[in-house]
Amino acid sequence: MAAYCLETSIAHQRSAHDDAAWVLDRDELQRRFTALPAETFPHTTRHAAELTAGEGHDRFDFTLALMIDGLAHR
Repeated sequence: MAAYCLETSIAHQRSAHDDAAWVLDRDELQRRFTALPAETFPHTTRHAAELTAGEGHDRFDFTLALMIDGLAHR
């Protein structure tokens, strides 16, 4: 949820200030996720494609469903 809020904030800032230099595209974000140390971020590196797929609301729905599914299995 925090990532969704951050992404929404970045999109808002980008439209308000027309400064795209610090905004990453999906490919760059996926490269950064897969470059993280796998021993520290095993799920992020393994699922980088899924975490960056779709549009903002798609990623929000995916993450929320993943969290709820994980809680349901506890």
